Amino acid sequence: MRATPHALLILATLTAGLVACNESGFTDHTAPDPERPIIKVYPESLDFGPLSGGEELIKEFQVTNEGIAVLDVTEMSVRGNEASYRIVDNNAFSLQPGSSAIIKVAFSPMGANTLIGSIDISNNDEVTGTVEVGLRAEGLVPELEIDPWDYNYGSALIGCEESLKVTLSNVGTEDLVIDDLQYGGSDTTMDLAWGPSLPIVLAPGDATDVGLAYAPMDEVESDGFLTVVSNDPRGPLDADQVGDGVYDDQLTDEFEMPIAPPVDILFAVDQSCSMEDDATRLATNFGGFIDQIDSVTTGWRVGVATANNGCFNGGMLDRSTPGYKDRFRSAVLTWNGGSYTEALLTLAKIAMQNSKSGCNAGFLRADAATHIILVSDEPEQSSQSWSTLVEDLRNLHPTDRRLVKISAVAGDYPGGCGTALAGNGYWQAVQETGGEFLSICDTNWARHVERLAKASIEGLGRFDLTETPDPRTVKVWVDGVEWPSDWHIDGATIIFDVTPPEGAAVRVTYNNLACH
Repeated sequence: MRATPHALLILATLTAGLVACNESGFTDHTAPDPERPIIKVYPESLDFGPLSGGEELIKEFQVTNEGIAVLDVTEMSVRGNEASYRIVDNNAFSLQPGSSAIIKVAFSPMGANTLIGSIDISNNDEVTGTVEVGLRAEGLVPELEIDPWDYNYGSALIGCEESLKVTLSNVGTEDLVIDDLQYGGSDTTMDLAWGPSLPIVLAPGDATDVGLAYAPMDEVESDGFLTVVSNDPRGPLDADQVGDGVYDDQLTDEFEMPIAPPVDILFAVDQSCSMEDDATRLATNFGGFIDQIDSVTTGWRVGVATANNGCFNGGMLDRSTPGYKDRFRSAVLTWNGGSYTEALLTLAKIAMQNSKSGCNAGFLRADAATHIILVSDEPEQSSQSWSTLVEDLRNLHPTDRRLVKISAVAGDYPGGCGTALAGNGYWQAVQETGGEFLSICDTNWARHVERLAKASIEGLGRFDLTETPDPRTVKVWVDGVEWPSDWHIDGATIIFDVTPPEGAAVRVTYNNLACH
């Protein structure tokens, strides 16, 4: 049948319209390259079912090239639960048209419950692109969950302790056995504070708590990690912590050195027969002793006790006492010693008790440093222990037991001088209170009195700070001049080893240990 002119006109019009559509921007769908590779996989997913810890199951899928060009599989990778699934064979290969490859996938549960993943197959089939093979399994294993896995303490005050409770849970399907808890990190400011007795068994759904502590001591960043060792198939697991140590605001305390700072000095002297020469040396050198003290403070008082009643021989001496050097010499050489003459800690205790309302009333002052000096060539022979008597002497101070110091001139201890245990009891009392222990075998009493005088005036410059400082941050100025040394910190107290001048302005700056 021949086309009519009218039919030809309609065909030409349609053809023109189609050309016009292309020129108007509609997509021209080009047919795929018939000579490309075409990738097909079967099956498209693998279900391994339930499996217990330590077991492994292998399943397979097939990759086929249904095209007419070479198929290049450039990479196969596991996505999701990578620890539980692995590709057994080479993960890159080429397939000729019509060829197939069997891929083996192994599953061993490294987690509990439903474990979903996939194998992504990258290839040169430009139409199909990356192909996924779905993976599914059930893990019949214990699974440890740590809450929190990561924790930032933030800015924590130096000297304070921050605590953190960490919960260890079994979110698996079998019993979790925790064998060990370990803590490590960059320093010792983070640590394991408390935890359960080990080993501990957590049934599925059970939990236990562990306590961690962070106590920064420097302005540095610290990090630590809690390691939990268990039968979780993933092996030991870590929870990490970090924190920054920071100081509280810098503090400034200002003081004024007192005029004539007070110091009360008690001499208890053994008057046994062997002590006559030593008592004479003490009496002779007292002038040098008191002159050194007088150069720092005129606020001193001295008492000498030798008798059982503890009353001062010749009364209490101070700078206003007429002829106080001669009176001291007479007091030391007054031979009235009794049964306590070789029990000088007991004698000193009686003398201090009498300072409240007895024969030595008014001797001890509330704000004064108290220096007890014991002189004997025999061991301490009180019926009570030296430690008990030291505590009693400290507690007899009117306001502050820290202001009591004991020094001794006695037989060398350890080692002995005169007798094997000479100085025993006195040595310990001196060590306990920070005084001076001097050998009575050394006849250079000028040197003795110099050291005893220095010990008497140490601590006259003693001030309680507003807060407990970090000693590393303390700076001291006296009358506007920085003092880098000649002082030390005891808790919240600054103590001058060399006493500043009377009336001097003292300024102390420091960062405090906020929680001490």
